[in-house]
Amino acid sequence: MNPFALLMFITTVSCGLLGMYSFYKRELTGARPLGFLMFAIAWWSAMYGLELLSNDLQQMRLLNRISYPAIVSLPVFVFMFVMAILDRREWFTVKRVILLFIVPTIVDLAMWTNEFHWLFYRVSEIDTQWPFPVQKLVHGPLFWINIVYTYVLLICSIVLLLREWFYSERAYRTQLGIVLLGMAFPILVNLNHLFKILPVGYIDLTPVAFFLTALFEALSIFRFRLFDLRPIAKETVISNLEDGIVVIDKSGTLIDVNPVSVRLLEIDGDKALGLSIDDAFSRIPTLLDFIESTDSRSELVIGERIIESRKTSIMSKRGKLRGHIVLLTDITDHKRTEEALRKSQEMYRTLATTDMLTGVLNRYSLEQLLEGETERSSRYGEPLSVIMFDLDDLKKINDTHGHIVGDNALKAISFQILSKIRKSDSLGRWGGDEFLIVAPSTDLAGALEMAEKLRAEIDSVEFEAIGKLSISMGVSSLEMGEKDYDGLLRRADRALYESKKRGKNRVMAI
Repeated sequence: MNPFALLMFITTVSCGLLGMYSFYKRELTGARPLGFLMFAIAWWSAMYGLELLSNDLQQMRLLNRISYPAIVSLPVFVFMFVMAILDRREWFTVKRVILLFIVPTIVDLAMWTNEFHWLFYRVSEIDTQWPFPVQKLVHGPLFWINIVYTYVLLICSIVLLLREWFYSERAYRTQLGIVLLGMAFPILVNLNHLFKILPVGYIDLTPVAFFLTALFEALSIFRFRLFDLRPIAKETVISNLEDGIVVIDKSGTLIDVNPVSVRLLEIDGDKALGLSIDDAFSRIPTLLDFIESTDSRSELVIGERIIESRKTSIMSKRGKLRGHIVLLTDITDHKRTEEALRKSQEMYRTLATTDMLTGVLNRYSLEQLLEGETERSSRYGEPLSVIMFDLDDLKKINDTHGHIVGDNALKAISFQILSKIRKSDSLGRWGGDEFLIVAPSTDLAGALEMAEKLRAEIDSVEFEAIGKLSISMGVSSLEMGEKDYDGLLRRADRALYESKKRGKNRVMAI
């Protein structure tokens, strides 16, 4: 069998299969024009393979004419593919597509009517220098018009790719370089066919060269897939310039990052593109965990920054996952402001409820507490007691050692008492050197026992820089039928006065 015809049929089958696969994956960027390109190459190589098997000149001419709609369409499909992968598909209006096919249509008509004017092929005869018959064609002026148009489209495609290559990131340059390399094959092989540089006679291997071009283009979109998400990523970057943008394909490859995300994540954007996220974000495990999780929103701590992360899935028209876009917003200042506000609110709450000298409850808090406990005690019939006490001889301590030592004595007493009372009890400073313990669910006998233990505890402690201290205590309990705490406090105050009157350092109850 003619080896060149066999090569053409192999090209036909390969292009046909790749064309079908391209339309199956038509949601990918550039897949549709690539499919048309594949089918055109398949049609041309099939007709040319049959022509190489024929030994009849009229049959050869007919097969050549039948192949020409595919031949003249090839450069248009290449141009359309390049425009698609460069995200310029909006350029293809109906009018522009019709304009692109005007020259191919005229050329095809000239080919079919060549025997009336011989302006396309001046000579069409059988060349017998090969072991098999080959059609010898001498080109006319209309043929060269088609060649000029073909090369104009191919050169425009190359220029657009080169321009994009210079302004693209490193990962995209690899893919664009593959497409550019593929564009070189048909130009070199066709120039050889036109000007007979290598000794292959009148055999035209351009269909095979175009197959190699299409193969490289298929490799760029089906294997590397970087053109797949690029248009979507650009739209998102434009509409979210203040956010960091991270674009990932479904296989976990980093497709795109904008300058904000490079700054927030402290990565080398050029080196990271095209890497797996495990490699690109190997030093940012919190981000990796978020990307791989099912969460759509999270707050991540990255270095000293707090980053709000939002993840959106990119779906194809068929509902298949194409990748993810992660939006990163630096909320560090916002969080710091929130934390400062929270601390400020806590401080104001503390100032409103706490005695600043001793750290125990202030009078306002005690009154609020007593109001609640009195109501609860009256409603449920539970006992409620209070213990009022003060530091004995505080004036003498102030006069002898100074007010700072006196303040320290108050702090030491309150700390010691606070460490000994129950969790259910509350200690507060009622005013001056007077303190109040509120003891819920405690009757008078229980309160007296508690007061005596606390008095004895203070009496047994040697306080640093002060020495021995003592307290006088007055105890009272809420009486049956009382609805407020005024009487409770008056009785405790009288009991404290009586304790002082009887010699201090003792407990009295009324």
